[in-house]
Amino acid sequence: MSAKWETAPDRNREYKYYRLTDKGKKQLSVEESQWKQMAEAVARVMWPAPEES
Repeated sequence: MSAKWETAPDRNREYKYYRLTDKGKKQLSVEESQWKQMAEAVARVMWPAPEES
């Protein structure tokens, strides 16, 4: 992640802006994939599919 300070033109205040680097975007993709797998596993336990007879 990279960050920079900027002063808003219409205010006398600085704001810090963050931007994901390429490495951060790759890591986010990995984390998102792992989160989806975990959420799907929890959903299967909490709301199992009805059994077919």
